[in-house]
Amino acid sequence: MKKVYMEHRGNTAGVENNKFYEIIDDDQRVIARWGAIGTPGTSSCICESANEDDRIEAFDEKMQAKVAKGYNVIEEGGVVVESRPSSAGRKWGLEIETHSDIPVEEIVAKMRERGLEVRVRTAQYFKSDGRTWDVKADASCGLEFASPICSGEAGMFDAKIAVEKIRELCPDAVTSKCGLHVTVDVDDHSNEDLKRLIIGYLRAQEHFYSQCNESRQSNRYCERNPDSALPKMLKASLSDVISMAGGNNRYHGLNLTRLRERGVVEFRMMESSVAIRKVGTWIRSCVSFVDGMKASGISFKSTDPMKPETFEKILAGTWRGNVRRPVRPRIARPAPQLQEEEPEEN
Repeated sequence: MKKVYMEHRGNTAGVENNKFYEIIDDDQRVIARWGAIGTPGTSSCICESANEDDRIEAFDEKMQAKVAKGYNVIEEGGVVVESRPSSAGRKWGLEIETHSDIPVEEIVAKMRERGLEVRVRTAQYFKSDGRTWDVKADASCGLEFASPICSGEAGMFDAKIAVEKIRELCPDAVTSKCGLHVTVDVDDHSNEDLKRLIIGYLRAQEHFYSQCNESRQSNRYCERNPDSALPKMLKASLSDVISMAGGNNRYHGLNLTRLRERGVVEFRMMESSVAIRKVGTWIRSCVSFVDGMKASGISFKSTDPMKPETFEKILAGTWRGNVRRPVRPRIARPAPQLQEEEPEEN
């Protein structure tokens, strides 16, 4: 018997995937089984033949097709392979708050089975070093799962595994008191890039809050950043912009208190969740907003709330706003020489 188990945890057409695909050759048939991770799924016969070559061809063709679509091989021939997608991209981190009445050791064991390195110290809070998944005490709600420094689809893959294992063993792990925090690296930003990011966020913050539930709208742990001084920010220094945007209080939707020392910003407004696609979509939105604002190169001239279509373009990385294109110098061309007309023949 030959068997391959694959998972797809990437993004297709703006939708976060959480799918598996399994191919089995039982020496008579090649059977495929697929569906959402954690469900029995659906099965179908791909090939039925006593000829081994026919089955090998059908098996390999289906496997290659799924890998080409973004599936990662997790187990092959009874051996755990656990391949990961690319880690290219901006660095970020995730914190998932839960209540304390969860089967921590069982969840951690499941995470470790899937190749995640986990450190557990639930009696107290401790500062993560960005190398492991850390399970620690959280004063506001109970326990917190903090990711290592992640990046790209590899980081997204691992984050979804962590969320999946929490949900698998405790589907009611979160309450209205729990938050979901995404920290995004901005160490590659210039002062102008950071000003653009902060001002852009203030103009767009209602789009972020519109994705959050009622418990987060007036929550003291993720209050809206003050935007009354937006007109002054357009011509202010970066230091003043940070201060005017609430940079001295970490309990804002966009936490700017670690910007100067560590070169990161933290999105705090989303409620905690163990819905795998929801978590993946939120991480991608936060990271894409930072990427999109930097890529835009825009120089803000307005402080009006950002239009929904503009916000979507920023997330897609296609917004260039009011950036002026360089004017090509006009090339001086010599005046045309007039030719004398030849006399007409009689």
